[in-house]
Amino acid sequence: MASSTASGVTPESPGANHNPHSLAELRELIVGPEQRELADLRARLDDPELRTQDLSQIVAEAIALRARHDRAMLRTLQPMIEEALRISVERDPKIIADSLFPIIGQAVRKAVAHSLRGMVESLNHILERSFSLESLKWRFEALRTGKSFGEIALMRSLRFRVEQVFLIHRETGLLLNHVAAKGAVVQDTDLVSGMLTAVQDFVRDSFTGGKSEELETMQVGEYVVWVQHGPSALLAAVVSGAAPPDLRNVFQKALEGIHADFAAQLSSFSGDSSSVADTTPRLQACLLGSQAAKPKHSYRWVWPVALLTIIIVGGSFYLIRQRMRWNAYVERLSREPGIILASEQRGWNSYSVVGLRDPLAADPEVLLKESGVNPEKVHSRWEPYSSLDPTFATARKLLNTRDAIEQQVIRFAVSSSTLDAAELAKLDMIQAQISFLARQAKSMSSPVTIQITGHTDRSGQELANALLSQRRAEEVRKALIARGMPPELLTVQGVGATRPAESQSDSYLEDLNRRVTFSVNLPSLKVAP
Repeated sequence: MASSTASGVTPESPGANHNPHSLAELRELIVGPEQRELADLRARLDDPELRTQDLSQIVAEAIALRARHDRAMLRTLQPMIEEALRISVERDPKIIADSLFPIIGQAVRKAVAHSLRGMVESLNHILERSFSLESLKWRFEALRTGKSFGEIALMRSLRFRVEQVFLIHRETGLLLNHVAAKGAVVQDTDLVSGMLTAVQDFVRDSFTGGKSEELETMQVGEYVVWVQHGPSALLAAVVSGAAPPDLRNVFQKALEGIHADFAAQLSSFSGDSSSVADTTPRLQACLLGSQAAKPKHSYRWVWPVALLTIIIVGGSFYLIRQRMRWNAYVERLSREPGIILASEQRGWNSYSVVGLRDPLAADPEVLLKESGVNPEKVHSRWEPYSSLDPTFATARKLLNTRDAIEQQVIRFAVSSSTLDAAELAKLDMIQAQISFLARQAKSMSSPVTIQITGHTDRSGQELANALLSQRRAEEVRKALIARGMPPELLTVQGVGATRPAESQSDSYLEDLNRRVTFSVNLPSLKVAP
């Protein structure tokens, strides 16, 4: 069966009529609407104004949709935005400056407040450590480096940390290398690098008059970005906290080292950052500061405890030393012959001692001074007694003999140095006393000598009296030697009339001055324990 059209006439039917109007109507019926739509689309495509109108209705949605997929759109728009900003700044920097003024003002206020807060914290930190061992180290460092103590203390007390370091190619603005501290929040480094470059260009074009001016510092919230410029690259460090000014020297040295080691790579940089990958150690050396991460310790209790410890130790040492000295003093008193210790008491800061003391015994006050005990803190009471110790008995005999010898007097006639019979008899007794004294002194290892002194009255000349008194003394010495006395034991001197025995009021007393006297040179007896 043959196909047919809507009018029931098939084109190939024999004898059919080919009416052009019928065909046009037929075409209109079949494809007319589509042809009109195509013509309308062609007209809209050919008309730029209409095409722009259509595109403007969807471009925002298209950009947003593309941006959600990846950052290609952002990277595409970035150069245009930068160029647009640059052109805008060239035309009228005030527009951009006015737009950013609220942001910049707020950032400045935040930076000032943050700096003041950091300064106060640093001062508090310094005060807390003013008397610490660390403070002594700072003082030593100040002496060694020639810097002031305040500068060293502030630098060591500031709490900061270098969070990230960016190495950016100066000409292209591309990121060459990047390092970050442990725990630092790292964003898209390429984007950060681009933004830093853009901001730097923006600030230079907006706020400075020449191309040589550079952005050096930028505050972003709690972070500050320090930018160090080099001939081919710049180093941007993100720092948290209050960093010391000397930190810039660290960045500058790192940047200078990079330029020295990678000069060729930087000058011929074409976008391949692998050629400068070895700059990582130098950048990591800039990641300084860790005090902010350290737990805060308070050492305010150290000094009171240390002071209390010093007081306790010092007091204990003083008391123990005093106690040891007192014990030694008491022990020595107990051993000392001629001293009987009745009681001794020790108080908190005073002592007392009571006992008996032979006059020939050692002086307890002298022993007390030698012991090191403060005499003002010791109350002493010593009662005299005679010790029955044989040594003391011998010493007493020795002293008695000494006194007896010194009481002896040999008389002479006027202007005579001759001994008469009565005086010679006295010499026998004196010789016996001296012999006994010499033996006793030798037994006590105490040397003894006898001084024989000749005297005259005042009747003659002084020189004659002196010679006469000398002859009288020598006459007595010869007589004693003749009786067996060792010569070395006896010494003589003549004093003339210079030492009268009594008042010269009458002639009898004047006769008494014609004499020879004896004095015993016996060192102070010391009874050994």
